[in-house]
Amino acid sequence: MPLRPKESGFGYVHVELDVTVREFDDEEKKYLKTEFEPYDGGRPYIKRRYKSLTPDGKMSGYIDRRRVPKNMEIL
Repeated sequence: MPLRPKESGFGYVHVELDVTVREFDDEEKKYLKTEFEPYDGGRPYIKRRYKSLTPDGKMSGYIDRRRVPKNMEIL
């Protein structure tokens, strides 16, 4: 379920290693808009929840903007 109200901006953001959340630059937006095959190892991994870990055990990664907790500022 979404945790934030609908906001303007790109639909995804990035959770950093220090768990802050930031907007994408133009290259990252282009990468996320690229169509990938389901089993392509180069496709981006999108976290389902803010606190989820990526397959390599890190907190950082791409996430749907609306899945970021309301109290977190998106830089």
